[in-house]
Amino acid sequence: MSTINETFDKLRVQILEGSTSVLELANEYGLEDGFICYFMILNPDHEKYDNNVSNLEMDYSMISAGYCDTKAGFIEDLGEVGRLGFFQEHISEDKIREVLQDVLFDVIKVS
Repeated sequence: MSTINETFDKLRVQILEGSTSVLELANEYGLEDGFICYFMILNPDHEKYDNNVSNLEMDYSMISAGYCDTKAGFIEDLGEVGRLGFFQEHISEDKIREVLQDVLFDVIKVS
């Protein structure tokens, strides 16, 4: 199984949607300086996937970007997905884990 850092580095071009940096991608989404960005590996086949991700988007104003298949090894048969979450307000990894629950395999802050 790849670590989340290895997965991010390996898929950086795809995750950044062709941008050269997280800042450039954030600007393309209309975000100003001061945003926080997390890379998350998620289980798209979990029954609460849509609901929990929507809660993060609605309740914490997350802007999703960089959606991709990761094949990081958390689920051998079904696979998992990576996604960037941009936030204008401070949110902790612990809060992300609390909202996403078992939908989340791992999360790191990226810049």
